Amino acid sequence: MSPSYSKRPLPQPRQPQCEACGTEHQLTIHAITAIGAAGGDLVTVSYTCNDCDLFQEHTAYATDVAAALNQVRWMAQVILFGDDYIHCGFPMEEAEPGG
Repeated sequence: MSPSYSKRPLPQPRQPQCEACGTEHQLTIHAITAIGAAGGDLVTVSYTCNDCDLFQEHTAYATDVAAALNQVRWMAQVILFGDDYIHCGFPMEEAEPGG
């Protein structure tokens, strides 16, 4: 007999917004990672609120994160976007050894 596992509901995607103070404009986004089976619609986003220093990470719709990227005033110097590290809007390349 196989063990019975209760399926937990997946967390509901929500817009990037500080849960503590409610701001959506004072965020520093650190990472955006696609959630595999969602076909690109769902991502995991992590960010820190600049007003209260609360770090948050949750699922969100890619379109909501794109809208947040247009509104935020601060961006981490290096952002993890999927498997790529982005600096100044461009993917970083791996340095050659000894170079």
